[in-house]
Amino acid sequence: MKLPRLLIATPLREGASSNYVKELVPLIQKGVPGFDVHTLFISGPSVNFARNEIAFHAFNEGFDELVQIDEDLMHWERYLPRLMSHNVDIVAGIYCKKKLGKPTWLFTPKPGATVDADGLLEVNGVATGFLRTKVRVLREMMETNPDRRFAAKAHEGDPTTVRFDWFPMGPVGAGTAEGRLDAIRHGLAARKLTIEQVEELANGVREPGRLLGEDYYFCREARRAGFRIFVDLGMGILPHLGTAPYPITNDMVTYDPNAGGALPTAEEI
Repeated sequence: MKLPRLLIATPLREGASSNYVKELVPLIQKGVPGFDVHTLFISGPSVNFARNEIAFHAFNEGFDELVQIDEDLMHWERYLPRLMSHNVDIVAGIYCKKKLGKPTWLFTPKPGATVDADGLLEVNGVATGFLRTKVRVLREMMETNPDRRFAAKAHEGDPTTVRFDWFPMGPVGAGTAEGRLDAIRHGLAARKLTIEQVEELANGVREPGRLLGEDYYFCREARRAGFRIFVDLGMGILPHLGTAPYPITNDMVTYDPNAGGALPTAEEI
């Protein structure tokens, strides 16, 4: 029986930490039950470029699953089988920003969502440090958003390949170039715009937008393509390493229940 192919990939800037290597080696030795595991490292100065290259490799080489793991997280190896056990298209582990004090969680719950029996909470956005994505998500996003395709080649003598910007970075909103173009498209499709109104939309700047990093931008585009995104609150909290330790203690673990769902305490995890 042919096992589904799993790509475990990490974007690197200056090399992997010893903590990351200590978790990667046992993973390579024992694998992940039920999957044919491969690894990939992409280095470069821009993380969104690296993530796009990772996604392109997973898509182009026929993988079934993609897990992106940042090298400054710990305990991911023990939780990887659990992450792979969920029958959802996109799911992530949770961690907080690298700063002292009460945690700033790197996910945004979907309003009204609650934690299910498997520990999953639906979210609008999540950081991509420990993210599993079914490759069919990447394929469908590429097929349904042709405006984000582009032609590229690494060197002059290489063949040209069609790539896709799965992990863009930048502003979003009605006042951005993308927002104004959407308004023009919808207006023309409904035949409700004059030439003067098209020019006004194209050249005018309306209400301000907001800046999204590559992780939340990916989530935005995936949701717009019809996919749901989850975080697993049952697997435990991943330590996020920086130049100083950032421990998670019981008194620090708090969560606003009005934002949707309830974060379990350390004892419950």
